Amino acid sequence: MTMDTQFIVFTDLDGTLLDSNNYSYEPAIPGIKRLKDEKIPLIPVTSKTLSEVQVLLYVLKLRSPIVVENGALIAFPKGYFAKYEEAAIDLESDGDMNILRFGLQYSNIRDILMRIRAAHSFDFLGFGDMSTAQISQASGLSLNKASQAKVRTGSEPIIWNDSEHALELFQNELKLNALKLTSGGRFRTVVGDNDKGQAVQQLTQLYQKKYGNNLATIGLGDSLNDESMFSVVNTPVVVRQADGSVADFGEQHFYLTKGIGPVGWNEFIQLFLDRN
Repeated sequence: MTMDTQFIVFTDLDGTLLDSNNYSYEPAIPGIKRLKDEKIPLIPVTSKTLSEVQVLLYVLKLRSPIVVENGALIAFPKGYFAKYEEAAIDLESDGDMNILRFGLQYSNIRDILMRIRAAHSFDFLGFGDMSTAQISQASGLSLNKASQAKVRTGSEPIIWNDSEHALELFQNELKLNALKLTSGGRFRTVVGDNDKGQAVQQLTQLYQKKYGNNLATIGLGDSLNDESMFSVVNTPVVVRQADGSVADFGEQHFYLTKGIGPVGWNEFIQLFLDRN
């Protein structure tokens, strides 16, 4: 490895590190192990909740920051960014993790959504409208994982059952209320004025304080929901989707994997580490 550069790897989960059909990370295990061996931080950047990702960190034996709910929240182990934590006044605590929040609280998002739906008769279901069993059926998650997905902080996944015309009106109403709609994976998600890119920028700045300015950042993802992350990393990596297709990122330059999901993820990590 290049001795004077600290690499940081940011990664989407569903469809990227995790298989989009069965949520398996097994094909990525060799790459995860090599990153650990090289002491390169691996940071999930996902639409999943804090509860969901904490379980994954435990299983993968990772001690790293995480970005959840599309940038609504950053969590990192206490003491991980010690110099920042000493002076910070906006941190919350959750067990052994420090929490930095962005955007609107979940309860505010739900209130706005219910008001908009009542006013315009939009036909959609949010996770807050659904039982754990319904979320499990819609997502393919186990009941236990679906219950973790239901514990939300700053975003609301929805199933849109209305027309495309109604969707345009819905998005306009969201904008008037400082909300927006993102697409990625199985659901559309309503979020506040935050995204993955803003959270990745914040973490990059914290890593600069921790390691100095000689950082090289990598971002791996598979959908348009990852575009804001791609725009703020040094090396954006697009992983092919489940059907082998590639999301349309316009003219942005990126590395494109040959493999799908965690297979493509591992492909890039191995190639990158071999070359560095």
